[in-house]
Amino acid sequence: MGPILQFFAYLFGAYALAALLYVPLAETLAASVPIDAFIGRVGMILGLLGFWPFLKSLGLADRATLGYGMTGKAFRRALALGLLLGIGILLCLTMALLPLGVRVPTPGVGLGRLPQVIAEGLLAGLAVALVEETFFRGGLFAALRRHGGSATRAIIGSSLLYAVLHFFEPQPIPAGLPITITAAFSSLVGAFPAVFQLQHLDSFIALLLVGILLALVRERTGGLAWGMGLHAGWVLVIKVVHTYSDVDYGAPWAGLVGRYDGVIGWLAAAWIGALVVLIAAWPQRVQ
Repeated sequence: MGPILQFFAYLFGAYALAALLYVPLAETLAASVPIDAFIGRVGMILGLLGFWPFLKSLGLADRATLGYGMTGKAFRRALALGLLLGIGILLCLTMALLPLGVRVPTPGVGLGRLPQVIAEGLLAGLAVALVEETFFRGGLFAALRRHGGSATRAIIGSSLLYAVLHFFEPQPIPAGLPITITAAFSSLVGAFPAVFQLQHLDSFIALLLVGILLALVRERTGGLAWGMGLHAGWVLVIKVVHTYSDVDYGAPWAGLVGRYDGVIGWLAAAWIGALVVLIAAWPQRVQ
C-alpha cells in the first residue's frame, strides 16, 4: 500500500471508529449532536490521538523527518515571517473582492470586536496549521519522499489528498431512521460522493494549488515553519473576513469565489497559482 492510501486509510479508520462509538450514544446525543457532526469531530480527535503511534509504525516519528529540524529560535523566526507573509497574501485576495462587490460589509459589526476576532483567528490558525502541516507536509510528504524519492510526486500526492479531504464530510441520515451500525456507516460512506460535487470544483482546484504551494515551501525550506506561518496567516484573515463581510452571490463577479467558504475560488486559484510559479522558479533554498 502506497503512502497516500496508508494515510487515507488511517484517517478513514479514525472516522469509522467514531461512527461505531455513536451507535450506543445515539439516544443521549441525537438531539444535540447529529451523527455527521459527531463523526467529523470525534474522528478528528481519534486521528490526532493515534497519529504519533501511526508515524512510529511507518518509521517517520522524528523531528527532522517531519520538518521540525530547525532550532527553536530559527523556527519561531520563520513561523513569524511566514505568518506576516500569509496575512499579506490573503489580504491582497480578499481586498480585491470588496470593490468587485463579491463580499459586502456585514451591518452592525463594529471594530470594537476586532482584537478578539484577531486573537481567535490567530489561535485557530496556529492550531489548524500545526495539525494540517504536520499531517500533510510533515508525515505524508516525508513518506512520499522516502517511498518514491521524487519531490514532484510528493508535492502533487500530498496536495491531492489535502484538497480531497477538505470535502470529505460525513452526511446526515434521514430523520426518524434508527441509529444502527448500518446507518452510522451510511453516514460515513456518504462522504465519498460529497467529494466529487462539481459545484465545488473551483474551491477544489484552489485548495489543490494551496497544497502545492505549501508543499513547495516545505521542499524549498526543508521544514514546516514557513508553511505553518503562511497557513496560520490565511486562516486568520479568513476568520476576520467572515466576521466583517458576507458574500453577495448575486453580484456580477460572484463566480470568482466558491461556495465552500466564500473566499477561495477561481480568483484564489489564479492568485495562488501565480505564487506557485514564482516559488517554483525561485533560484535559492530559503532558510
